[in-house]
Amino acid sequence: MRLHLYNYKLTYSGLLVLTLTAFLQGLFNYKEDVIRFASITASHQQPFPDQGPEEMLNGRGSMWHAPAKFPLWVQFKYEKPFAATQFAMKSQGTSPGGSEYKRVPSEFIFQGSSEGKNWKDLLRVDNAKYEFGDQWKHWKFNNNVSYKYYRIFITGNSGDGGLTTIQKVKIEN
Repeated sequence: MRLHLYNYKLTYSGLLVLTLTAFLQGLFNYKEDVIRFASITASHQQPFPDQGPEEMLNGRGSMWHAPAKFPLWVQFKYEKPFAATQFAMKSQGTSPGGSEYKRVPSEFIFQGSSEGKNWKDLLRVDNAKYEFGDQWKHWKFNNNVSYKYYRIFITGNSGDGGLTTIQKVKIEN
């Protein structure tokens, strides 16, 4: 198992607030066993602060929100390729009306790519059953090819007609 460093800067009004990579590099000496995260993008997101795709990785409790207009995708770019063999996704913790588990993707394809254009299907999930909020689901799959890009290609959520949300993700080898 490798440590994933999320290499992005959080800013507020143009001021540098935090750079996680520099801190974690000093904390861990196993640089050859570190997978560095470079960027995250999404096909859609809600037009509010703290609801972009980077929220799935920042640890503040926020999450990615997007309209439930399928297909949707979230793409992860790493500094160096690695062979992912595990994927996990966490449902939203709370929401108005108790619909948090209905917003999480239930139909999706987890994909890998060397250049971010041609995608290879690594895992297809057709009916992920989330039963409550703050629930993790984990999937393992066979893959021995290293990719620099990974993507969640979402074709349906668990029943909410308004939003699709992901609180957290884990991509590991």
